[in-house]
Amino acid sequence: MDIFISYACEQRTLAEGTAHAFWAHALMATGENVAAAKTRFEQALASSTQRAFVRQLQIGATLWQRDPAREDVAVRIAADMHARGEALPASAAESLASSLWSVYHSRRVRGDGRERFLEMLPAPDYLATYLWLFPAYNNTSNR
Repeated sequence: MDIFISYACEQRTLAEGTAHAFWAHALMATGENVAAAKTRFEQALASSTQRAFVRQLQIGATLWQRDPAREDVAVRIAADMHARGEALPASAAESLASSLWSVYHSRRVRGDGRERFLEMLPAPDYLATYLWLFPAYNNTSNR
C-alpha cells in the first residue's frame, strides 16, 4: 500500500473520511485486502462530507480488476447510492456510468452470469438502479 496514504491516515493530515477512502482504494485496487477496504470505505462514508468523491473512489477501485464478483459489488454500490438519493459524482458521472454499462452489457447482452446478476437485487431495485444510471434509455424516442 502507498506509504503516503498510510502516513496521512496515521497523522490525520487528510480529512479523516478522505484518508479512509484513499486507503480503501489502495487496498481494493491492489487486491491486497478487500475486506479491510470495505471497512475503510464504510468508515469514509460515515465520516466524510465528500460522499460523492468517496463513492467515485469506491466504484473505481471495485472495478479496477475485472472480476464478476467485484462487478456485482459495483452494481450493489450503485443501487445503494440510488436508494439513498445520492447522485453520481458530477466530475466522473459519465465515466462511472460507462464502466457500469460495461457490466450490464456483459451480463445482460452477452449473458455472462446473467442469472446470478439478475438475482442479486430485487427486481424493482434492479430496474430503478438501471433507469437511474442510464436515464436516456427510459426515453421512448431512444427505442
